[in-house]
Amino acid sequence: MDSQFRNDLVKRLIREPSFIVLKSNEERVRYVLDQIMSFDTFQSNIATNVEKAREETCKSLLKAKCYQGEAELQSNYHETALASIHQAILYVPSDEMTLKSKLYSIKARIHYDMKNYRAALWSCEYASEIDDTSLDNTMLRVLCLKQLGRYEEASNLIGQMVRHEMAYRSEIDGNTFQEVKEQIQQHLFNMHNTNDDSLEGYYAMREQWQAYQKDMLMSKKNREPEMNYVLDPRVIIQQSPVVGRHFIATQEIPEGTILLHERPYSIVMEMEYLGKKCSHCQHDLEHRYIPCEHCIEAVYCDSVCARQAWTTYHQSECGMQSLLRSITSTCCHVFKMISRVGPCEAFDIQSSNNDYTIDQYLKETADQAVRPINEQINYKMSSILWDHDSKHGTDSNAYHTVIAIETVALLDLVHKFRLIRPSTQFLLSLIVMVIIDIRRIIFNVFGWHEYDPEDWSVRGHVANCQCLVGSLINHSCVANTSWEWKDGRIYFTTKQSIMAGEQITITYGPSKDQGYQQRQQRLNNYFFACSCAACYDDAIRGNVLRCRDCNKGPVVLGSASNDEPTLNGKCLLCFKLYNQFQRTTRELANVKTAAMTLASLTMIIVNDPKYVQSKTVEIVEQLLDLSLVQSESVTRAILHCSQVLERLNLDSILDRVEDRIRIALLLDRALPTPISVKLIDGQNLRSMKYWFDSLCRWIPLLEQQTSKESTNTEDNKKIESTSIWTAMQNFYYRYMEMLKSFSTKEDTSGLLLQIVAKQIGYVDSQLECFRVQFHCC
Repeated sequence: MDSQFRNDLVKRLIREPSFIVLKSNEERVRYVLDQIMSFDTFQSNIATNVEKAREETCKSLLKAKCYQGEAELQSNYHETALASIHQAILYVPSDEMTLKSKLYSIKARIHYDMKNYRAALWSCEYASEIDDTSLDNTMLRVLCLKQLGRYEEASNLIGQMVRHEMAYRSEIDGNTFQEVKEQIQQHLFNMHNTNDDSLEGYYAMREQWQAYQKDMLMSKKNREPEMNYVLDPRVIIQQSPVVGRHFIATQEIPEGTILLHERPYSIVMEMEYLGKKCSHCQHDLEHRYIPCEHCIEAVYCDSVCARQAWTTYHQSECGMQSLLRSITSTCCHVFKMISRVGPCEAFDIQSSNNDYTIDQYLKETADQAVRPINEQINYKMSSILWDHDSKHGTDSNAYHTVIAIETVALLDLVHKFRLIRPSTQFLLSLIVMVIIDIRRIIFNVFGWHEYDPEDWSVRGHVANCQCLVGSLINHSCVANTSWEWKDGRIYFTTKQSIMAGEQITITYGPSKDQGYQQRQQRLNNYFFACSCAACYDDAIRGNVLRCRDCNKGPVVLGSASNDEPTLNGKCLLCFKLYNQFQRTTRELANVKTAAMTLASLTMIIVNDPKYVQSKTVEIVEQLLDLSLVQSESVTRAILHCSQVLERLNLDSILDRVEDRIRIALLLDRALPTPISVKLIDGQNLRSMKYWFDSLCRWIPLLEQQTSKESTNTEDNKKIESTSIWTAMQNFYYRYMEMLKSFSTKEDTSGLLLQIVAKQIGYVDSQLECFRVQFHCC
């Protein structure tokens, strides 16, 4: 099925009301197979594509010889010649042993001419493994060993050539052979009888030794057990009703500690990195280059990797990787993962997997190497990662249904599972399982990016990978742990010291450097809203409701970009849903509008000051009840109310001092300290000064009034005086911060600066006089 037909089919399903109303994955799969196209028709179309893909990716002797000819013609242009010879090696059929050996010998000669003797030696040795009868190749090995300073090995190899009279049966000139032999013997004599104490000699020796060690390490890497993952023992998994399963530190962990390194369970590499990285272990290939014997879509760093890949998964996908990628990389993951255990076995594992836990996986796989771990255990773990199956919309349901049917059709073409389980119900259930697997991959893959070593401004996408343990680490926009890829493994390293009990977090992409809405929109694709410190600080300043359960947390207004209901109306502190969220959202908007309207009207005329005052206080109380004081939109509405009350002149409409002070205390509770710079203007500046000056006048009046009353109210009076004094200090601080913000603006005139300085002096003196007069702390 080509991409155009697939896209047309998805668009058709999205427009069909009969498909849209279906509630379950099985109903949707049955609808497509019954109403649109049968499974056999799907499979027939795909079988044609499989045959075509395998033809395009098979070996070709003709192409191999053409690329060999190009390499020989371009011999003076080493990089071009090397690229051509790699293509020749990629296409040469596995049974053409003599030609294959010759191609590696040509590759060795190109490396030698480029003075890359380590690479040349590797190619010579691999050519000898294929066919050890080439005397020219053996002589090139001698020259490489000589250039690398490995004279003992070169001398021994020459000795073998002499004993077998290889040199005299070779096309190599006898004088040349004798000359090389004498040079090596002279080097051996010098090496045993002289000491090169120069710095250059030390660096040359170290460079040769490091290169040799690197080759030895690469040759042994797959012969020794490699850990599937290594988790720091100071990190454990926990389950929380608020943040779900997550890792925490059991004790303090210092900065720079590798908490986890893991080899991905499934990896899909970009085609542009074919020939750059090993298709199995993902180490950089450098000069090592061993293609799959059957297709041109996989290249390995040694024969061990090639053999392991073939027996584990590649024999199922061989020749079909490009076809799988044409569907989607997610299908590549699912196809590969199911193929590792078999479709029927995969279905049985997931069907009986209800009680399996992450803790069981960590116990079963602790301190085990990759190969000893049963493939079924890894697949079992992969099947309990989050899938958010019930949260997808119509577009995703249609697309995932179609590509799941395609994937299952490919699985049947390769594994013939319908011969074992021919029932229609099993087929439907397997497709449903694959839909969920596809969704599970979407939410549990890491992107692998690398900078181009020749141009650090270019950052390429190497692969996307599923990591079973790494997927359990939660997100934060201010993460305490970073992650990076190196040689096919992902490393999680602490960015700061992590305290005991602190959650381990990484970033899924968004960071605090991006805007709040942009961060949340990206994270909505993972079906959650971030509540990290950065998001919490940003949220409380935005458009929010006050949570009715914890009475502290912000409930962010606005819908999630994917219309996920659990992201709408959820408190970022206690994570409980807000009751009647949409209705209260509209109520808050109406109250804020009323505040703005009232402020506009009072600038024109006030017919009933007491009614306006009462209505304004009611609006402030509603805003304070519905939202948080840090919300800038609510603060703006409160400031409108403050301006209204200032214009009304409370001294003239309220006889009791207590009533005036009560309104001032209400505004103090409703306003943040300090007020956002965005909200500072002349009217708000005047309003803050009004409340400060008014409290300075009202407090003495209150003192006089209360002194005439009974001493029984002394305690209540003292508490009220303390809150009044605190409110006056808050208004003082808000006013001073506003004045200072004016003085720091670049466009502030000199005259205005003088006025600001006088105001600051005046307010400071007022506050000091008040403190001395009433003996306030």
